[in-house]
Amino acid sequence: MSTIRGTVARGFERVRQAFAHAIDKDQLIKIALKDTAKRANGILPPGIPGYDANFAGLSYDPQKAKQLLAQAGYPGGKNFPKLVISFRQGYQLLADAVMAIRDDLKRNLGIDVDSRQVEWTQFLSERRNGTMPCYHLRWAADYVDPQDFLSLMLRTGAEENSIGYSNPAFDRLCDQADVERDSSKRADLYRQAERVAVEDAPWVCLYHLPDIELHKPYVKGIRDSLMGHLPHVTTTVAR
Repeated sequence: MSTIRGTVARGFERVRQAFAHAIDKDQLIKIALKDTAKRANGILPPGIPGYDANFAGLSYDPQKAKQLLAQAGYPGGKNFPKLVISFRQGYQLLADAVMAIRDDLKRNLGIDVDSRQVEWTQFLSERRNGTMPCYHLRWAADYVDPQDFLSLMLRTGAEENSIGYSNPAFDRLCDQADVERDSSKRADLYRQAERVAVEDAPWVCLYHLPDIELHKPYVKGIRDSLMGHLPHVTTTVAR
């Protein structure tokens, strides 16, 4: 899952929601990612328990984005502070994606945006210290479970929650889901928590990007899963 994330401050919900409605994810995927990704309407990717294919999230709606930004006190982007989006150095697709986001925010909200490539070790340090106001980042699951995308990333005080997001309703749902033994009830609780977070928009969920690989023609029987290829129980190499 790839997102734009920004440090969360109270009173800026409308600004964050405006950003979410201002970014044309379909065009970003088409132009910057060459149609290799799937649009993310929510946080959970396909295949993860709790994923809801019918969830629309905060859809692309430039007019609503303008209204929200005006309600937040920045009509037409007037007096909005200079925004810098940081992203990992060395990946052209990330640079192209950030450029697409920059153009959408300028065209739909009147906001001027700069981009900043950051060396990976420095990026991780700044993210951990909470010193990047806004950044573009991809998250890959450590294990196939919604907890790894929700409780781990956005619960109040969680180690990975470096943006400072906090919502008692979200926390309560995650806490219940984390200990729920019924798999159906557990998935539903995480699904509710996801909707709370998407509405608050601490992240703008952009796209789900698979790994793109080239295989030699003599490599056969690779079995894919949500966690990759391992174990290679069916893979053969025959020249």
